[in-house]
Amino acid sequence: MRFKKIILTIIILGIILVPVLVYYFDRSVPTQKHIYESNWDIDIPSNYKSIYQSQDKHDFQGKGNRYTIFTTNEIDNSNLITLQKSSKNIQVCNGNSTALNHNEIEEFVRAVTSALNIPEDREPKFTHYYLWQKFIQYGKTLIVLYFPDRNQVFFIESLI
Repeated sequence: MRFKKIILTIIILGIILVPVLVYYFDRSVPTQKHIYESNWDIDIPSNYKSIYQSQDKHDFQGKGNRYTIFTTNEIDNSNLITLQKSSKNIQVCNGNSTALNHNEIEEFVRAVTSALNIPEDREPKFTHYYLWQKFIQYGKTLIVLYFPDRNQVFFIESLI
């Protein structure tokens, strides 16, 4: 009788603890959005949903490339990436595909997508109109491309 009570208690504890542990460990895995926010001291709008991600094996110093595509409901000036108030030493440049300096942006993106072997259907289409932001800090570069006609946002990061 005592043995049955012990087994029943263990089963009940297991039924209670397993969902709690699954919930805890699921919440503790950082999302792509969280990684970008913590690496760059930026605020990414909550309606950005990750649909594709690729990265190489970063070395022990954290150097490497990362590429993520987010989708969103709508792209306008109100949902562009903003720096957190506490961010320091981050240079920010903005532009669009009609500006003269967009070739540098496209070359950077092509270099990272080539290094990561991104499939062509997952690469940004530079024939479409886009907005861009460039964040630079201590040799690290993050390019954010916004394609309003597709409601997609591309994050291309190189940590050197």
